[in-house]
Amino acid sequence: MSDELPTDRGFSEPPSAQFSRRLDELKAALADYEPQVTAEDLSTALLDYIRETPPDAQGGQAMAEAIKRRLGLA
Repeated sequence: MSDELPTDRGFSEPPSAQFSRRLDELKAALADYEPQVTAEDLSTALLDYIRETPPDAQGGQAMAEAIKRRLGLA
């Protein structure tokens, strides 16, 4: 089994690169909440989201909204 996952960009990338990319997207979307959300909170919420959401449904504004709900910000 490969450690690469399909992405919405049409190519595969290692899970660590996928996590980093999604974390960067999420940090940008949640910038206004930075003082009340720690990096650990954000990482935990993102890992849970990735585990529970099919890869083809991850990313973008929907991801940010789901993470906000997980963090109690929405």
